[in-house]
Amino acid sequence: MTSLLKHLAGTPNRTIIAMTILSTAACGSSGGASPTTPTTTTTTTTTTTPTNTGLAADLVFFADSGTRLTSASNPAAGIDASGRTYLYYDDPSAHQKLVATSTDGLTFGAGTPVTDGDRTADSRRTLLPDGTWRLYQLNGNGNVMSSLRSTNGVSFTAEAGVRYTAPESTMGVYDAFTSGSDVVLLYIGDLMGQNNVRRAVSRDGGATFTFDRGNVLGDSAAGGGGNTYVDEKAIKLPDGRIRLMVMKNAEILSFISADAGNSFTLESGTRLIRSDFTGLSLQSLNDPVPIRLNDGRYRIYVAANVGGNNWVIVSGMTR
Repeated sequence: MTSLLKHLAGTPNRTIIAMTILSTAACGSSGGASPTTPTTTTTTTTTTTPTNTGLAADLVFFADSGTRLTSASNPAAGIDASGRTYLYYDDPSAHQKLVATSTDGLTFGAGTPVTDGDRTADSRRTLLPDGTWRLYQLNGNGNVMSSLRSTNGVSFTAEAGVRYTAPESTMGVYDAFTSGSDVVLLYIGDLMGQNNVRRAVSRDGGATFTFDRGNVLGDSAAGGGGNTYVDEKAIKLPDGRIRLMVMKNAEILSFISADAGNSFTLESGTRLIRSDFTGLSLQSLNDPVPIRLNDGRYRIYVAANVGGNNWVIVSGMTR
């Protein structure tokens, strides 16, 4: 039956999504006490996306076969200089944050617990204007953000103080990136109402943020829930533009910014939809995380619900 998932404290990332599911259970709220070993895929073929012909090559994604990880949601990803891919994720059955690695970006080994002493290639890191790093964290289910700090982008330690207190009572998915001498924070605000992207800016190197504006993606009158663009994750393109991957009604879409993240324009077509993933009965697509491969192509890792509290991570790539 059709259900509106309202997971303010569950996975994936406390967004509100309309989807057809077989269970009304909240995401990521049950399971055992030990980590679940993720199932790896052995196939690397791709299926052809039947839409988006005529678009630029970096906008046309082809679904990779199979799943990257099972019992996995809330992906974060990165790739190091050697080409090894790091996929960070939550195991909703064991209530653990894990990381798995792969040499081809498709077949991942068993996950190991994430430590702040090793955040290699974690896409949640933000490179600051002074060349150091911060990893921003949302405290509990509220509207206060703290952070960890690093000089090398690998080993992080918690730092004192509050980076941002949002005017909304509850925040959802967030992402931060450097724009010139500023640091921009995008986040979902008013989860039970407009449920859309807001913008805050730091002009002191990411130490403190000030609310800048709401309605960043122009959807404040859409009615909230699954009608708005959520799960936003940014990637900087080689030409300096910023692409923002989002989810709306279980489809992966994108916006582009040519002014360093000050404004965004919706790009044509869809990046990925559930029917692209042949052989998988996906109930949703959530939390798209884009990475640029060392050969210049792009891959998106996406959490997908396969019924009830069962989550997997799938992926798609440009050619």
